[in-house]
Amino acid sequence: MAAEQANLVAFGSCNRQRLPQSFWKQIGSLHPDLFLWMGDAVYTKGYSFPALPTAFQQLLSDGNYTSFAAQTTIDGVWDDHDYGVNDGGVHVVDKAQRAQEYMRFLQQSNPPSPSSTADVDAATAQDFSWMDTTGEHGLYHSRTVQMGPASVKFLFLDTRSFRDDHFVPSLGQVKFPLSAIIASAFRGAYSVLGFGRQYAGDVLGTTQWAWLENELAQSTADVHFVVSSIQVLTSNPVVESWGHFPIAKRKLMDLLAKYDPPQLHFLSGDVHLAEVSQATVHRTDGSVSRWQEITSSGMTHTCQDNPINKVLCPAMLYLFHQHRSTVDAFYTHRNFGTIEYVPAGGPAAAAAAAAARHPSQPTLKVNVRSLEPAHMLQTQPLTSVTIPLPSSSSATATTAAAASRAAIARVQYADFYVIPWYLVLLVVLNVLLFARYLFVVRPQRLRRAPHAVNTATTPATPTTPTTPTTGAAIKED
Repeated sequence: MAAEQANLVAFGSCNRQRLPQSFWKQIGSLHPDLFLWMGDAVYTKGYSFPALPTAFQQLLSDGNYTSFAAQTTIDGVWDDHDYGVNDGGVHVVDKAQRAQEYMRFLQQSNPPSPSSTADVDAATAQDFSWMDTTGEHGLYHSRTVQMGPASVKFLFLDTRSFRDDHFVPSLGQVKFPLSAIIASAFRGAYSVLGFGRQYAGDVLGTTQWAWLENELAQSTADVHFVVSSIQVLTSNPVVESWGHFPIAKRKLMDLLAKYDPPQLHFLSGDVHLAEVSQATVHRTDGSVSRWQEITSSGMTHTCQDNPINKVLCPAMLYLFHQHRSTVDAFYTHRNFGTIEYVPAGGPAAAAAAAAARHPSQPTLKVNVRSLEPAHMLQTQPLTSVTIPLPSSSSATATTAAAASRAAIARVQYADFYVIPWYLVLLVVLNVLLFARYLFVVRPQRLRRAPHAVNTATTPATPTTPTTPTTGAAIKED
């Protein structure tokens, strides 16, 4: 069966379903053929399983979302909040039921259209044939669409069902006030101190690794998007990412380098901001290329929604910027992403203008777009990626082009920044000196203070010298 046709694919993540959902009208005005969840489609009020269907039903009963879903196909994968446990992984209870609930959510987001044909219904059924009714095998799957002359393959990774605990298990999995913020701060602190740099915890699990390798080995697509709910290439240790699982991250990079799929990019969510990250690919012939990651996160809320985070979020982004091509290639307001097919050339009536606007060959344009009223649906220039496409669709041509590329020698990406040992020692010494002042020096000064104050403030009483009259008085003195 031929792959579904698409001219525009939209994607996004982090949607608090209890907040206003009118932004679906803005996304719908672009008429996307496909919308992809990068995770966190809903947020639960508690971590127990019953909270999950309640949250999904709240979104599914919102008229803005259902009207949008009726006009496009919905696909995607979960992250921790639509998994139902913040920072959750392999040890979350009721995993199978949670997976069933997410699959039910996707199915209910794709109701049969009264105007659809049998072929369309059959194609939709085939697109969701990966679903396992038991929910025991996770949510990883692939989807291929035809965008202009190019076949585009999306590889959805399940980064929750089989993921081990962090090097230090996250406090975010325990529900108490500010637990998520405390967990993020602690995770960032031990990471920059160098702990966990050789941690062998896994992300995908044995079966999913085998599935991914088979998908890469068998793929004849022209463009590949690896969809990971958590970021892959970030150097920011505060957020959840593949970087907290360094052995698994290197395994992923090595696997992708082994099969070297053409036009490889990553899509991700989770972090409540948008940015473009990159890894440098060095080939054996000396040529250099880039693997890029487009993160779109924060449809209803972002990392700077309160006064404290308005300061902390930009400071964090400027501090940990090594994974971005430019320091300021990020966007911290509400957003979503699009992948748009742009044909070669332009209108004949405006040849000169078209030549300036359009490339000489067809492309895919990946953009992060704003959901803020002040600059509604305007593309942010620093969060945009252009992907050149072949001029014609041919699996044979794609295979030949891939074979002509030199092999990948290594993939270079930014690791977490680690504070040098002498700076750590300096910080520890300062902490010890401060503790000594706080618990030793200051109490001693306070104990002496009342006598000093009385001596300084009590006025001297005039006295008249007297001459002792007895030897006893002199002896006592």
